[in-house]
Amino acid sequence: MKWRLPLIGLLSFFFLLGSPDGLQAQWKRPRSSRGLESSQLTGGRVLAFVKAPGKRNIYAIGSPMKVKLIDGRKVEGRLFAIYDTAFVLGTQKITYDSLEAYYVPMRVCLITGSALCIAGGGYLVLDAFNGLTNQKKPFFHVEALATGIPLLAAGAAILPFKEVKRKVKVWRPLPMDLW
Repeated sequence: MKWRLPLIGLLSFFFLLGSPDGLQAQWKRPRSSRGLESSQLTGGRVLAFVKAPGKRNIYAIGSPMKVKLIDGRKVEGRLFAIYDTAFVLGTQKITYDSLEAYYVPMRVCLITGSALCIAGGGYLVLDAFNGLTNQKKPFFHVEALATGIPLLAAGAAILPFKEVKRKVKVWRPLPMDLW
């Protein structure tokens, strides 16, 4: 009976915690050339960033995308339309020669960094909750701090590498017709 309250509190904490950043949870990786869903093939036109044969990233209409322009501005949104000399990202028309780079999300770093932050913070909160419910003095253990803080720090150090910048000089944009 004594373990039910902390278990319910822990489960409700992780349920309410969700993702550390709601926008990152909606960010989906760009579709590679190895498979597109049939719902993404509307319009029959895709935007491919090609480096060499077999090395490309394909963005279909509706895919989330982030680019950097020559003047230094960053534009982020969903791909709305693809033309021969330009594409529409969100509400802004961007020509291919005005691109400097595009960003590819790295899901491994995003998932690992988020997991470490949640694990470290959850461990600290769980230890504090356990100390308060059992009325321990002090309610934090030094061992919990020595474990939770490095986990939080490692996650916070990995999260800035959640996306990779790829230069358009190497990865050239190429509009393609699928049929």
